[in-house]
Amino acid sequence: MTATASKDPASKPTFDRTNSAGLWHFAHQYRQAGEVIREKNALAVVTYYLFCHSIELALKAYLRGSGHTIQQLINLRHDLEKTLAAAEKLRINQVFPISDDLRVAVQTMNVYYSKKDFEYIFAGYQRLIKLDVLSRVASELVSGLKAYCMQHQHLHDARPTAHTCG
Repeated sequence: MTATASKDPASKPTFDRTNSAGLWHFAHQYRQAGEVIREKNALAVVTYYLFCHSIELALKAYLRGSGHTIQQLINLRHDLEKTLAAAEKLRINQVFPISDDLRVAVQTMNVYYSKKDFEYIFAGYQRLIKLDVLSRVASELVSGLKAYCMQHQHLHDARPTAHTCG
């Protein structure tokens, strides 16, 4: 079954095409891009953004595989702490134990990431965690959620769940 295309760009899709596997693949790609740049010891702000975005997408992939609608994911915005809290409510620890390092990384980086400070010019001092730590926790999270996200990718396929948030 396929969704019918609407000519109105503001209309919502009839059927959902965003699943946990797709979000996981994006998380994996952002993490890989961060590693490439980190290995060249260049563009630190870009590298921080890529690893944070990878963490956000990995957590949202878990949430998607656990039943969240697209609108619920959108409502979390780019807030890593809210996204982690939502994943913990859905027992992410049974799939991937949240380490203290990941929790500290989320809390520390969320101050900047949620306000898009890595995307726009920010004047002033930033208290960031070491890039090696952020790289490691992003890698562990993405790797640790792969099997779950692949196994739950069909939860939303071709179903009208994209915008049915209550």
